[in-house]
Amino acid sequence: MDVKLRKLLDERTRKGLLRTLALPGTTTTTAQPGAQPPVLIDFSSNDYLGLSTTGVLESRLSILNDAAFAPASASASASHDLQRHPRIGSTGSRLLAGNSAAALDLERRLSTHYAAESALLFNSGYDANLSLFSALPQRSDLVLYDELIHASVHDGMRLRRFGKAASFRHNDVADVRSKVAAFLAAADGGGEGGSDGCVIVAVEAVYSMDGDTAPLVELAALAREHPGRVNLIVDEAHSTGIYGQAGVGLVAHLGVQDAVFARLHTFGKAMGVHGAVVVGSRTLTQFLTNYGRPLIYSTMMPFHSLQAIRASHDEVAERWSELQDSMSANIQLFRRLMQDLPAGATLLESHTPIQGVVLPGNERATRLARLLVERGLGVLPIRFPSVPRGTERLRICIHVHNSQAEIAVLARECIAAIRAVLDATPLAAPLPSARL
Repeated sequence: MDVKLRKLLDERTRKGLLRTLALPGTTTTTAQPGAQPPVLIDFSSNDYLGLSTTGVLESRLSILNDAAFAPASASASASHDLQRHPRIGSTGSRLLAGNSAAALDLERRLSTHYAAESALLFNSGYDANLSLFSALPQRSDLVLYDELIHASVHDGMRLRRFGKAASFRHNDVADVRSKVAAFLAAADGGGEGGSDGCVIVAVEAVYSMDGDTAPLVELAALAREHPGRVNLIVDEAHSTGIYGQAGVGLVAHLGVQDAVFARLHTFGKAMGVHGAVVVGSRTLTQFLTNYGRPLIYSTMMPFHSLQAIRASHDEVAERWSELQDSMSANIQLFRRLMQDLPAGATLLESHTPIQGVVLPGNERATRLARLLVERGLGVLPIRFPSVPRGTERLRICIHVHNSQAEIAVLARECIAAIRAVLDATPLAAPLPSARL
């Protein structure tokens, strides 16, 4: 078996597509005792609001944990002390021993925060999408998904037992309407499994590779035209925290939550921690508890993760306006400085932290990233097949914790590196201010 696997890895290496586990913010894939690898300026992580990087959650977590693990009174029995203290590990799946009062309390808080009837926690957004798209489609249903939807949705659909799946052109509402109308007409006419056939429309609020937003207002209007038949599921992984009052996401920011069947909010990006929650009706969360296999058969997240989610929501609820304003100013600065790109490169239209600089060709995108890394700038190439052929790019993430000086260096060095790649010439030595 090793021989077969090595052959596949060697082929990927030959194509320049081998993935390695580099240490965050560095150029190294190994950790040597006592070694200090070169640190890169972060323009690649999803820590958009800087909650993880800057350490602002530590004091909130400390306060929460001090209260949770406070010693019992001297008169309390040892068994009572064990019962009142939360467990470090969850000790099992949620349906066995892994549930807790802390988890239920957090779900109640999250359902209120995201203005939904009910909330259900998951270990990750990936697990949540596996559960949603493997369990929800029934025999007579159609999953209609944006052609650029996240890989976790594709994996969930592959695990489904029932229903059909089809894509629509990216952000093309007319294409969605056409395919919905055709399906409902066939279903009501006796085809496609009968008149109870439903359409599940799957989109991302903010797309993870392009940084553009879904046409949620128009899709919500479509869902309202067909109540119960057209069901909108919105993955808010990259919009949670960066849109809306208290970071509630793009759906609530636009005021269309009444027309959305399910929302997925993840906490490992702008919220700076880990985990995810699906919000929607109580029927939805009860159904996923009974049929969502990733939830049923996975160990529940530990108490510390619940506390971290609570702390991050406390922080964003208090500072959301300041954080979002700072992030927006940094994005505008970057886009202003990147206006004069050389012909052959394109800055994708995006007003979110995800900024894509398209330079077609895997080799070009890889070389461009390598040149910037050599100048101390932490950027990553996104290559085919992760993105369609001809749209290979740098995926640049702009953060609250990036200074204006760092962004200016990034823009200047990026333009110079693009010219060098297009001209296939060596890049001059970096200016002294290239490493900040």
